[in-house]
Amino acid sequence: MLGAAEALDDDFAMGKAKQKPLRRNKIHSRATKANERVFIDILPFKQTSDIEHKLRNLNWLICVDEFSGLIQSSFHDKKSSFGAALCNHLVDSKAKGKPVTRVRLDNSGENKALETLANGPQFALGIHFEFTARRTPQQNSLAERGFTTILFQAKAIMHAAHLSHYWKYFPRSEVFMYASMMHGLEMVERNGSFKSRYEHHHDVLPNWAKAGNLKSIGEAGVVKSIQPTDAKLNYRGSKYTFIGYSNKQSGDTVRMFCAKQKAVIVTRDVVWLNEMYFPLTDQAEESVSDDRVPVIEDSVSFTDDVDEDNDVEADREQGNSSDQANRLSSVTPAVVTRSGRRVVLPTRYRDNDDNDVATTVAIDDA
Repeated sequence: MLGAAEALDDDFAMGKAKQKPLRRNKIHSRATKANERVFIDILPFKQTSDIEHKLRNLNWLICVDEFSGLIQSSFHDKKSSFGAALCNHLVDSKAKGKPVTRVRLDNSGENKALETLANGPQFALGIHFEFTARRTPQQNSLAERGFTTILFQAKAIMHAAHLSHYWKYFPRSEVFMYASMMHGLEMVERNGSFKSRYEHHHDVLPNWAKAGNLKSIGEAGVVKSIQPTDAKLNYRGSKYTFIGYSNKQSGDTVRMFCAKQKAVIVTRDVVWLNEMYFPLTDQAEESVSDDRVPVIEDSVSFTDDVDEDNDVEADREQGNSSDQANRLSSVTPAVVTRSGRRVVLPTRYRDNDDNDVATTVAIDDA
């Protein structure tokens, strides 16, 4: 009889199995200084079908400082290749007098390999690793919410830069990096001091924020691109779009993206155009390149090849101006100049069977 009761309890427990709730009133020793506890997680992206070329660095690594809330992002080719780069970052933090004491992350294989590498003889950082329980992302909540925060900020930046139709041509990692940098400028209060997250973590503002000339992703600028071997009459610059700042150069150094060559350059030789690079329109995606669609100038001239036998036709054109306008609008497409003025092309008509009308236009190439 006892065995039957035990079997019933086992069946009941297996049928009602659920995740154990986290204790909300559990006392948690929150960090009181920068880098005392850092939350780490990595998010892989997938190659979408609308992008023909192969994307690189599809693994997004995020590090969140518990004290300041500063989010730092980086992108890597493989999930197993971020260990050395992260350890070098931890070594730099230790050299600056802000060593990382504790690291909170999930118990995946690459994270356990990171613990071996960081505390091994190569780096010997002496960091205490706190692994989360199985299928309990709530214990790594700062990193999990950090992905959502930066992702939605990146979407807002994308729409402000008119990237809805050109998203597949744009380096996505740069948008996430820029969103992380802007999130660091958010003002928060810690220990009675009201400063930016970046100042709470590094004690000073970054060089690009000190310059006082913040830019938005998508702004257009002309970058000096002339070479010593180029002709003197060539253009001295090319049109690029702003995608972010550089942390390792002076404050006026920016990262510019060439949509035609799909290349990123770091430069300070930029003339800002005070406009967005990508237009706010639903036109075709081919206009993303630097090749400009030709427009008819105001000084375009047209000439007609008219014979003596066409004098009668000319009189008929003057007498039937309204019919001529209707025929012209149905035969010849409208041409508009830069100023918006409609250009009416000269025409001549020939009567074949009292109904057939032929329109010919000759353009003076001279």
